[in-house]
Amino acid sequence: MKEMFQIFQENINYLQKSIQKNNYFGCTNISDDLILLSLLSDFDEGVFSWYVLKTTFYQLDFMYEHYPITEDDKNDIRNKCFNQITAFEKSIKENNKEEVYIILKDLVYFIMNLESKYRRLVKDVMG
Repeated sequence: MKEMFQIFQENINYLQKSIQKNNYFGCTNISDDLILLSLLSDFDEGVFSWYVLKTTFYQLDFMYEHYPITEDDKNDIRNKCFNQITAFEKSIKENNKEEVYIILKDLVYFIMNLESKYRRLVKDVMG
């Protein structure tokens, strides 16, 4: 039987591969699986962290579907998400809750800032 950390590690790898492909719908599903794993393991901080990531990936998937995201922004999103997930993985391993919070906060701020940019752009175009 696999240990929780091994399952977590495998799913982080899937997340990183999905991010590299701009597959944020896939990231949403992986996060959903990790929420369930955290619930079954009675790991409340995991539930919170994965919920934040799930909603962030869901927002990214929505943005890719509804906004004309530039290639530069797509690269920035991919790099930021990949780097933050890598740092998130390290912080979880080290049980550094403060760092996990900072990583999640920074990622959400970055994505919401971009989403706001594109929402304004669409609003300006539609007049």
